[in-house]
Amino acid sequence: MSLVVDLNPSAVKNVSRELYALERAPLDDIQIIINETNIADVQAWIRGPDGTPYENGYFKVKLLLTKEFPQVAPKGKTF
Repeated sequence: MSLVVDLNPSAVKNVSRELYALERAPLDDIQIIINETNIADVQAWIRGPDGTPYENGYFKVKLLLTKEFPQVAPKGKTF
């Protein structure tokens, strides 16, 4: 996995560890998509919760970690 991003080394280490943990023990209803060339670009498919208008829907979310991460939350968008 390439780490070509503007994250500080501590953030890169933490993000790498979290993504590895998610690969080993995936969350129910969430599929993480790892960008092998940019660790700061994280995408996921999230299934809508049961009993809500979003039930059975799948939503693609993109999180972009900025150089201020983790002091500033990732920017996110759905598409």
